[in-house]
Amino acid sequence: MGIVIAILAALVGLLLVAFVGAATGRITVPPRAAHKKIDIQPKKIPWAIVIFLAVLLWTHLVLAAVVAALLPWLIPVLRLKNPQAGAMARLDAIVSWTEALRDQVRSTGIEEALRRASTPPPPALARELSNLVANLDPRVALSTGEALRRFADDVDDPACDTIIAPLIMSVEQQAKGVADLLGALTVAGRGELAMRGQIEAKRAPSYLNVRMVIYFSLGFFGLLLLVAKGYMSPFTTAGGEVVMAVALAFYGVGMWLMLKLIRQVPEPRLLASRKASR
Repeated sequence: MGIVIAILAALVGLLLVAFVGAATGRITVPPRAAHKKIDIQPKKIPWAIVIFLAVLLWTHLVLAAVVAALLPWLIPVLRLKNPQAGAMARLDAIVSWTEALRDQVRSTGIEEALRRASTPPPPALARELSNLVANLDPRVALSTGEALRRFADDVDDPACDTIIAPLIMSVEQQAKGVADLLGALTVAGRGELAMRGQIEAKRAPSYLNVRMVIYFSLGFFGLLLLVAKGYMSPFTTAGGEVVMAVALAFYGVGMWLMLKLIRQVPEPRLLASRKASR
């Protein structure tokens, strides 16, 4: 029975780790099998070990100790910051950059316009635009079209693809009217930004509700472990550990579903990603 308890504890631990990773975006399964690395943050491991041993010695509950040991990773998740805040800041930066690029294209070539519009870069796109300017350097031996495709992959946003696609057509197929098209795209981008702001304002109460549910349930569980050891003593048996494992599994799945319901489904990109081939 001890082996069964250990297996159940490991399963619950993996479930909670997956929950943390899915909520933070650190564990994802993107399309085309382009898997991202899992950031386990080694500096937090000693704290997790100390917490695990302390809770285990105090409560004699293996699963409670496992859950408590995950707190260094769970605490950032429990803040439940709106993940769309970063996406909206990036969209705003994309639109601002496009406006600067539109003005530059009217007076110079696309390659030079890209350099000028990217200096100084908007903070939300500083790294990506710095990479773009570096890739436009003649010493890198990349075509302007390839540099733009890599920039689109770095940003990884459908709104950016709508800007980059006509630029690629212009440099590779000598398409005309790029400045006018960029002007129309900036107007559309500002409209999308306003629409997203309204959507997120309506979604904000949902984040508050989820936070309250998580805070109350975990706080109540922690209080029981701290001051009501007698009440929790039945869970120290083999059967109690199994019941706790099932309850924690249902809790983790429930929280994951709640987060999934209030998060926006990512839109497909216009340009195919080239990261997997590099």
